[in-house]
Amino acid sequence: MNDGPGKDNRFSALLVDFDTDGLDHDSATIYGLWPDLTLAYVNLKWFEFARLNGGEPGVTEVWAPGRCVLDAIAASLRPFFTRGFQRSLDESKPWEQLYECSSADEFREFHMTTFPLGQAEGLLVVNSLRRATAHTRVPCAALEELYLNEDGIVTQCSHCRRVRRVQEKQVWDWVPQWVSAPLANLSHGLCEPCFGFHYSEQRENSGGFAESFRTYSTLNQQPAHRPG
Repeated sequence: MNDGPGKDNRFSALLVDFDTDGLDHDSATIYGLWPDLTLAYVNLKWFEFARLNGGEPGVTEVWAPGRCVLDAIAASLRPFFTRGFQRSLDESKPWEQLYECSSADEFREFHMTTFPLGQAEGLLVVNSLRRATAHTRVPCAALEELYLNEDGIVTQCSHCRRVRRVQEKQVWDWVPQWVSAPLANLSHGLCEPCFGFHYSEQRENSGGFAESFRTYSTLNQQPAHRPG
């Protein structure tokens, strides 16, 4: 079935213009998608990134070819990424997006570029580390009484990974303990700064800072792994 570190052999025909060995060993996290946004290929860096960020062995077991990449994205962001991927396919043009995927110790910003393949037959998605620096955010203690809502859920921004205070919903704090060891009752939303800066198109489409982006609180069925 596969002819690479994580590749559907049918996908190889779409990579005829690429150095596939170079893709496999590139320093960027790279994956390929079919038009239905299911995984067709992942390179070696995909597994290394997962291992370094506590995602193994689950990533290898769960994120195999055939799994929809949208399942790895917080529900509040899925419409945005679905439109971006689809537009790249339909218009046969690359789509670029900056996003944060920090660890507890390090701020990390990534640059994602999608490259359409064939006649809208697939996408190659390259996630390159753009910036990595020590955090300047003031760390806060993991005090559930400050962040646990009436449903027993802690809401974390799916972009910057800060968590929202219950009594001051406009305030989001950096709690590194819950980045390195996510809670079982952790859910995801978007803080207004991240929504406004990184997803301005989504903000315009929703008529401003949509309530759903501030209050989304459905528990994840499994830990999210954001490619990149």
